[in-house]
Amino acid sequence: MTGSSALEILVDTDVRVGARDTPKKVVDAIRRQLRDHDQPRLLAHDGSQRELFELLQSDNDQHRMPQGLLARVTETCLRHGVAFSVVDKRSMVSCPALRRRVALSENQSTAVQRLLLRDGGVIVAAHEADRHAVAAEMIARRQQRALVLTAGTPRGDAVEVWRGALAEAFAASAPAVTTLAHASGETRVTVASYAEALAEPKSLSRRGLVIFDDIERVDPIALMRAVRATDARYMLGLARNAVRGDGLSQPLYLALGGIVHEMPAPSGRAAIQLACRPQATRFEFDYSGRADYQAMLAALAADEPRNAMIATDVAREARPGNVCLVLSERRDHLAALGEAVAAAAPELRLAELSSDLKPRERNEVAARVGRGEIDVVFATGQLALDRLKTARISRLFVAFPFSHARRLERLVDLLLTPAPEKSSAVVYDYDDASIAPLARTFSARARILDRLRREAEKRYLEWAQLSLI
Repeated sequence: MTGSSALEILVDTDVRVGARDTPKKVVDAIRRQLRDHDQPRLLAHDGSQRELFELLQSDNDQHRMPQGLLARVTETCLRHGVAFSVVDKRSMVSCPALRRRVALSENQSTAVQRLLLRDGGVIVAAHEADRHAVAAEMIARRQQRALVLTAGTPRGDAVEVWRGALAEAFAASAPAVTTLAHASGETRVTVASYAEALAEPKSLSRRGLVIFDDIERVDPIALMRAVRATDARYMLGLARNAVRGDGLSQPLYLALGGIVHEMPAPSGRAAIQLACRPQATRFEFDYSGRADYQAMLAALAADEPRNAMIATDVAREARPGNVCLVLSERRDHLAALGEAVAAAAPELRLAELSSDLKPRERNEVAARVGRGEIDVVFATGQLALDRLKTARISRLFVAFPFSHARRLERLVDLLLTPAPEKSSAVVYDYDDASIAPLARTFSARARILDRLRREAEKRYLEWAQLSLI
């Protein structure tokens, strides 16, 4: 939307909006979204770097954010009905196309397709070959002069590993793909360490694509300095893990656009099959229209027979050692379900992950689940995606109606991630068939789950065939 009254959003190295022009409701909404992203802990890492690390900086003239937050700003404006126009001053530096020689795997292709819908984002891939393949494909697709940054290794050969992998992918020799020390006007892809690039700031500008590797382990100051110095139109973050050891993954990954796709870690174990178990409830409510919707959801959350039914299913699955994730979007419902499961199986170890907890408390719950100290975790959907990255979880209970397809896909991806203690994945979904809007959302989820089940079955059959060779 454009027009004289439209909010102007300027983006170069940062996203900038005028402080006087930006409606307070938009700024407040963005602050709420960023509130839980560990900013106090990040700022405590080095107090002298406050301006560098603060995701939303405000003064009398403007509000500033890393350019990876552009999509979040525009989505917030749309949600609040605020007209805006984007003035994009980021660098686009076209160059002759490089063609990849090797076809992508299905999972690599999925990562690329999701990246192509955005200007930036993070791919989590434990396997080095996956990171190299996705980076090479994005370089080929974007057709921009590219810079690849790596943290380096104890032997100092990471730059050469990347240069060699990309040269092989494109069948290209120097100077098309080379290191920063040997770059020239003919260079299309430059590979450098973070330290090299920061020592030569010009290397971070006049690029159309910058790829940040090792973001799960690189020094956070070096990463944020590099992110906030580049004005490239396209940015790609690559990580081996979705969580950094220092607990700073939330703000650092968000500065690059957030996690777009997580690729399964390499494993010698069999592919995991997905089972979907729809459960019909007897929940009833005198629903006559939208005006009754919130009251209906409150009644659903408080319905004891329905909660007892879910608790029985959870207890049955958790007792043999399956780690269970129970989802609801209401905190009172999470509490009621926790009480019901505790009554049904007092021996189980339970934990709740909701907005009632402080960020550090949420991190501790997630860490306990990852260490195998929790049998059942009760969580809202977004917090489950943000905090729970462990492959231990193998059972999902959709206890509350929702129809967000991408969220459901990501949760099922977590269930299907191989782990030594995991042999199967099961989704329980609850069909409140007597109430039309709830029946519709259940049907929408059922279609998504059926597709995911068939895709998992295909992968399992492919693995089974390979295992016989």
